Amino acid sequence: MWSGPRNISTAMMYSFDQRQDTQVLDEPFFGCFLEKTGLWRPSREEVLKNMELSPSKVLKEISAFDSSPNLFLKNMANHIEVIDLKEIESFKNIILLRDPKKVLNSFSKHIEIPSQVDLGYIHQIKIIEHLDKKGLPFIIINSDDVCDFPENELQKICDYLEIDFDGNMLKWKAGPIKEDGVWAKYWYHNVHKSTGFSPTKNTNIVLKKELKEIYEEANIHYTKIVNYHE
Repeated sequence: MWSGPRNISTAMMYSFDQRQDTQVLDEPFFGCFLEKTGLWRPSREEVLKNMELSPSKVLKEISAFDSSPNLFLKNMANHIEVIDLKEIESFKNIILLRDPKKVLNSFSKHIEIPSQVDLGYIHQIKIIEHLDKKGLPFIIINSDDVCDFPENELQKICDYLEIDFDGNMLKWKAGPIKEDGVWAKYWYHNVHKSTGFSPTKNTNIVLKKELKEIYEEANIHYTKIVNYHE
């Protein structure tokens, strides 16, 4: 799953973790990404200290996973910067999308002025266009749809993955899971309070003026992805 920040990607990881036939991994390329880009994150030093920093070694570790029939990888789309696109061709790829206004409203509380690299829409397009050019399947899921119609959207994902839908994916216990990354204490407060997907709220978001240009560019990329979705 290729997501942007401040999406429901962690909740999706928790959802798949409820399956008895699935192992989950939380952003396995995060350390590689931070080392390559030099970008700041609240957990930067902890991530660099505790995670594998060689993309090739991460790929080998992923290939060696055989504890469950299925392996769910939660990735930020911008982590594609550290691996060759050909590496994702053997996976079943899911694009998790969210309205950039909602993303910026949340993400700017942590990263005051995010860049397009931070937001990841350009990377999602890169992934989509590569898979489309190769004639490889992918699925685009809007996070609002998952929140409002979780069973329906999870069924769609399971159909695409060619696995049976499992009703256990709709609920989980509050609190962390052992697979959480070391950055969980900075970002996962809401999901740790949750026990399932919550419906979206119709709130009028007004972004600060410093984010207007960033939003407008991100929205162009977002709209392009939505058109693929439709």
